[in-house]
Amino acid sequence: METSEDAIGVGRQVWEGVDRGYDLVEVLKVAVRSGLTRDQGSYVIWAAVNAYCPQYEYMLN
Repeated sequence: METSEDAIGVGRQVWEGVDRGYDLVEVLKVAVRSGLTRDQGSYVIWAAVNAYCPQYEYMLN
């Protein structure tokens, strides 16, 4: 991700995936295929859940 707008876009994609019923492992796989490392993808997922969909925080444990 080169800009904060890119990060926001990925965060929204994470939220949309989880909201559609995908689990976080599936979302992480998509993030890695899009060019993020596993660590970067994990951080983006954590940040997206906290920012956009806190109702799914239980999935982070």
